[in-house]
Amino acid sequence: MPRFNVKRNDTEYYVFSSISDGFIHKFDSFEQLQEWRKKEYGKSNFKNEETFEELNANKMDYKEALKIHEENN
Repeated sequence: MPRFNVKRNDTEYYVFSSISDGFIHKFDSFEQLQEWRKKEYGKSNFKNEETFEELNANKMDYKEALKIHEENN
């Protein structure tokens, strides 16, 4: 079950787990999300994207994540 990177706005980034159907981490900046991703997954094949839009990892729309979370909790 994958995890998804979610952007709500420029000051709210989340990691959404499809296992728990919920948000498991919250960050105040894209840079904080990137630091967490480096620690969690390592630097192998890490491209160090500078914006959320450049990120090629799993992404999910905030509204979709919120809907799944509310339906299952």
